[in-house]
Amino acid sequence: MSSIFQNSNRNLKSFSPKHLATLGLLTAVCVVIRLFFTWLPNFTAVTALILLVCLYWGLFDALIVANLMVLATGLYLGIGYWVFEQMLAYSLVLLIYFLLCKIPSLKKLPMQMMLAFCSALLYGFIISACEVFIFRINFFWAYYGAGIPFDLMHASGSFLFMLILKKPVELLRKRLG
Repeated sequence: MSSIFQNSNRNLKSFSPKHLATLGLLTAVCVVIRLFFTWLPNFTAVTALILLVCLYWGLFDALIVANLMVLATGLYLGIGYWVFEQMLAYSLVLLIYFLLCKIPSLKKLPMQMMLAFCSALLYGFIISACEVFIFRINFFWAYYGAGIPFDLMHASGSFLFMLILKKPVELLRKRLG
């Protein structure tokens, strides 16, 4: 297995019941948070929480939580082609975030907040690119520009919730071992 998918102290085949329960709980929290914030367009803590899962549990665990969250909320909010777009977007964002977090100076809170902001913008960019591809829209920049207010709401929420959630998630990770 490639080291990008491995945590420092376990490999992909060693999911203990405790670890599976932790992933299930993190997924459930993400689902509840996403559904709770549906009334406010794109302002949610989900992206920040998934990024923190990537930071403290690793890329593979974050991919599991993100994709299960998208599927679970899709069952409630509606499943369509956009579910696969969201899964792709979160996967690419998590991969880039994971690689950037290899740089020690980027693990500090102010940098994590900026990474959360930029990650949410990247997520919106990827979703827009997928939409343009699917619907064969000729004017990508016009389409993307129309969605920038929503992307800025998403980025602002991610920025704020990274500030709020980083310490509690870090403590949770230490407590769970």
